[in-house]
Formats: sequence, structure tokens, C-alpha cells
Amino acid sequence: RYWRGDPRYLVQAFSVLFLPLVPIVMALLVSNQEFGPDRSVVLGWALLVVGPLVAWVGAWAIHDDVAYDSTAFWLHVAADVRGIDDRWGRALAVLVWLAPLSLVLSVVMPVVGGRAELLPAVVGLTLALLGTGTGVSGVFSAAVPYPAPPPGSNPMSNQTGAMGATFVAQLGSFAALGVLVLPTALTLIPVLAVSPAWAWLTLAVGAATGVAVCVFGLRWGARLLDRRAVRLLTTIRSWPRH
Repeated sequence: RYWRGDPRYLVQAFSVLFLPLVPIVMALLVSNQEFGPDRSVVLGWALLVVGPLVAWVGAWAIHDDVAYDSTAFWLHVAADVRGIDDRWGRALAVLVWLAPLSLVLSVVMPVVGGRAELLPAVVGLTLALLGTGTGVSGVFSAAVPYPAPPPGSNPMSNQTGAMGATFVAQLGSFAALGVLVLPTALTLIPVLAVSPAWAWLTLAVGAATGVAVCVFGLRWGARLLDRRAVRLLTTIRSWPRH
């Protein structure tokens, strides 16, 4: 329901959908210079970034998901919803559309850009970002929620209060995501420096990392939620709602 009708989530969804335009426009601008690199080459490399970029931003978007419930989170507390059900429910709500979208882009864009030999590496990186982002978000939304636009408010409004929690949650989740994806990113070195045949290693490492971090992160987040549900509700109720 959030992703279909809540303006706050629709803004996030539309921003993810428009993300593919960013590397493409930047590539066109760079290659448009008089002494710039060849446009087809730059555009081909830019298209490789589209799928992983969508997976990264889309999965990270739910790192403050509990805060978006606002005081309605009391329903989960009163109904004694299990933490694992809450975590998987929120994850599946975004993965049901984000996973197909990012994977299709990861397959189509390398082919369109003339770099089909790198397709396994792009898909592997996408899977790593998708699963890792979901797992990290599952932990941080239960551990460090921070004020979000309340229901019915301007989705683009800036919220006051809990600046420390906001900084920790955003910087911490980005840092954790970067560290966990690093092994997959390192496998790109032989792909680019030695042979595209190494792309299959990136696919294997990326898929394993994504699945492992997603499952572990959601379980960890579930345990945190089971222990801290009442405290989370108290924290959310203390935020200004405007």
C-alpha cells in the first residue's frame, strides 16, 4: 500500500525510475566536448552503471522505513507482530518491483551499450547491492530510526530533531553497505584488467553476498525489533509532526 499510494513512497519510487537518466546524461555531456572521448564508448560504460545504481538507491531507500509508519507503528506493537514478519514484509514490498527492474536493466543495458561480455559482472554487482542494501536497511530501520515526513505532509519537507540519529543512520548505513559490497567490487579488477571471463566470478560472489547479507540483516533487524518495539514507538511519538 505504501509503494502504490503513499506520496512519500511514490516520490522515492519515481526518483529511482529516473535514476537511469543520470549516468546517460552525464556521459552525453562529457562526450559532447570538442576534444572529449568517443561518445559511443563513454555511453557504453555509462549504461553499465544503470542497473547497479537503481538497485543501490532503491534498496537503501527503506533504511528508515519504521519512521514512515509514524505513530501508526503502535498497531505492530499492540498486535505483537513478530520482528521477522515485519522485516520480510517491508523487504518484499520493495523487492517485488525493484528486483525485476534492476535485473532487467542490468541485462539490457550492457547489451545495448555493446558490452555484453560484462553482463555477468553487472548482474553480480546488482545482486550484491540489492541484497546488501536490503539487509543493511533491515538493521538500521530498527536500530536507528530518524524523523521522516509524517503521513499527509509534503514528501519533500525537511524534518527537525534527532540530528544525531539522522547522521548516524545515513552515514552508518552507507558505510556498512560500502564495506559489505567491497569484496564483490574487488572482483571487478581482474574483469577489467585481465579478461571479461572473470565476470562470472563477480556474478558468483555478488549473488552469494547479496543473499547472505539480506537474510542475516533481516534476521538481525528482526531481533532488534522484537527487543526495541516499545522504545521505537516512544521515540517516534516524541518527534514533532508538521
